[in-house]
Amino acid sequence: MLARLAEELGALQAKKGGRERALHAKPHAALRATLTVLPGLPAFAAQGVFAKPAKYNAYVRLSNGSAARQHDREPDLRGFAIKLLGVEGTKVLGDAATQDFLLIDSPTVPFKTPEEFVTFVKCAASPATLPFKLPFALGFRAFALLGEVVKMAKGKRKSVLDLPYFSVGSVMMGPYAARLRLTPTHHASPH
Repeated sequence: MLARLAEELGALQAKKGGRERALHAKPHAALRATLTVLPGLPAFAAQGVFAKPAKYNAYVRLSNGSAARQHDREPDLRGFAIKLLGVEGTKVLGDAATQDFLLIDSPTVPFKTPEEFVTFVKCAASPATLPFKLPFALGFRAFALLGEVVKMAKGKRKSVLDLPYFSVGSVMMGPYAARLRLTPTHHASPH
């Protein structure tokens, strides 16, 4: 099932023709970074790339969540993607020497299943017709889902640097499953 959903998202991306991303279309920043793994992590955290002290070169992308490029004042999620480089070892999804961490500025999402998420994304490819297409695809569940999505995305948006970010899905960390959180350590920017 997950392979089929990945193909559906890939087809949606292909429709954009390489000019735009199917999700998180508007970037705020694309940065080079270094992730430093400190010594002395507790056993449950010292897993995978965090197993031993190391430094990884990385790319970081901050973005709006929408498939459309829109003004930053519009309700939207924010994304924080990290691609670590030079990560050796066996991977679940292939043999690239990288590891990706994908986070958003919400600790939860309203989607009950991956299939519901992909259905929403496909219907939202045309925002003007989303309220009409989604009920045909999901039945009455569409109305609750639309309300939850609006509630999650609305509100005054802070600077992308002032937000906490969360991995919504669990990340495999050795024998553990973990959810990650990035928290700013600076004082919030004035608005």
